[in-house]
Amino acid sequence: MNLSFIQPPQVAWASGALADGPLLRKSTRIQDLTDVFADENARQQLAGEQVVYDVEMLDTSSAEGELYTGVTHLYPGRVGCEYFMTRGHFHERREQGEVYFGLRGAGLLLLQTEQGDTRLEKVFAGSIHIIPGFTAHR
Repeated sequence: MNLSFIQPPQVAWASGALADGPLLRKSTRIQDLTDVFADENARQQLAGEQVVYDVEMLDTSSAEGELYTGVTHLYPGRVGCEYFMTRGHFHERREQGEVYFGLRGAGLLLLQTEQGDTRLEKVFAGSIHIIPGFTAHR
C-alpha cells in the first residue's frame, strides 16, 4: 500500500486568512457595486477603487458535488445611510446551499427565498448560518 502525506489548507480563525492551498482572490470595489445601494449618488461620491470586500477561495473543482470553501472579508464603511454589503445573489446552481461562519466583527445576513420571504440573521464571532438552496443571500 502506498500512503501519501498531504498538508491540508489551513485557516487562521482570528483573521480568516487561508493558507497552504491553491487560492483564488477577488476584490469588489465601490465602482463594481452600481445599483446595490439605495443612494447611488452617495456611492458615486466615494473613491471607486475603495475595496468593499475581498473573497478568498480554495481553488476547487467545479465538478458535480464539490464543496467550495472560502472567506469573505467585508470591510467597515458606509454608502449614504447604509453600511457596506456584499452583492446579494442566488447561486448559479440554485439548489446549492452554503454555510457561513462569523469569525469576527458583527453584522447582518439577509436571506430571501424565491417566493420573496425574507429574514435577517445576526452575524458575530462564533455564529453559524445555514443558507439553504434556492435562497438569495447578502
